[in-house]
Amino acid sequence: MASSIFDSPLPLRGFSQLHISQYMLKINEINEDSGACSCLKSSIAGMEMFRNNFVNSLTFSENLADGTLELTGLVKAEMKKITYKVDVCIDLHSNEILSAECKCAGGAAPSSCKHVFTILSFVEEYCVKELYNAPTEILQQWHKPSKKKRFPAQKISEFIASNLIRPTNQNTSVNFEALSLLKRNAPIFSVVNDGRVVHRRNDLQSLSQTILEDKNLDHIPAIRHGKIYENKVKNYVAEKYTDFKFRDVGLVINPKFYFLGASPDGLLHGCMGDGENVDEI
Repeated sequence: MASSIFDSPLPLRGFSQLHISQYMLKINEINEDSGACSCLKSSIAGMEMFRNNFVNSLTFSENLADGTLELTGLVKAEMKKITYKVDVCIDLHSNEILSAECKCAGGAAPSSCKHVFTILSFVEEYCVKELYNAPTEILQQWHKPSKKKRFPAQKISEFIASNLIRPTNQNTSVNFEALSLLKRNAPIFSVVNDGRVVHRRNDLQSLSQTILEDKNLDHIPAIRHGKIYENKVKNYVAEKYTDFKFRDVGLVINPKFYFLGASPDGLLHGCMGDGENVDEI
């Protein structure tokens, strides 16, 4: 009883392009090399038809007594709305193609028509990719979680006794008064680059050069908007709050909690000792 290749696995292993080429040589010997060119063209055309899904169905039956595999496929015609029946016999031990025929006009056995090579290309792809198992029999690999390092749990007493604040590099101290206004307000002193400066591995000079490079970010609407209106807003704040002194800042650090940082646009200092207010535009 014939079985569909979509319902049962094909009992054929190791079938490849080599066996198809051997079948082509057999046909050329029969035709005394007169049809070698047409056989090669049919092979290429059949491969393209397989890739373009011209195979409608494929059934097989196994002859245990002879050790052969009988394949029957239906291939759509390229120019007509019909299908052609293709019969192929393969030796299960050597994978040799014993015979092949097609119901088309040029498909007499041993056939070298493109419909036969369409079925042979189908079988080759099936064996090369080893599509014997159903998709549900193969474990999903993309859902497997990645391996993570596990560290031993730390006792609470050790955690409390440890130094909760990691000291920064001593070489990060910078003479702000000696810097120009441009470099004083440069991104190197913003909170965004705080981690890069504190935990740097390179020397401060080379790191500063990479951060202080002039980067034109005017193509970003938010940055372009800020450049246009930031000074206007600062002047407005300074004129409105005359009891306060407005000061441009870069990175602001709390003296008590110096591991915390912020990068506001300015600070308002009270003239009567009213404290400081953060100005964020």
